[in-house]
Amino acid sequence: IDLLNLAAKSPAITQGAYLDLTAFNISQGNINDRIHVFMRFAGGERLLIVNGFNEKAQAIKIKIPDDVVKSIGLDPAGVYIARDLLWRETEVGLSQGFQFELTCKPYSSFIFKIK
Repeated sequence: IDLLNLAAKSPAITQGAYLDLTAFNISQGNINDRIHVFMRFAGGERLLIVNGFNEKAQAIKIKIPDDVVKSIGLDPAGVYIARDLLWRETEVGLSQGFQFELTCKPYSSFIFKIK
């Protein structure tokens, strides 16, 4: 998917709500201030976006807080898959805890679509 096409055709990006997860994940020790994490969602489309401003590859953890899980309409007991729409190289499982690990390459971004 081309980034401009994705941005133009995604309801979550064009008109969706925005929830910043950066401060929460920093407070949990999952990321540092060189990583920005947020959700965009509209209707049934849920996107988890990770932007890295790191100069070196970095192992990070991302957690979606329980209140956000509920507010974006996910079942806290459910099991979901998040696939990266930009590079199509990364897929992560989301289940209890809604947390996953990821290697963030220098100056990279991911747009995970949660299904």
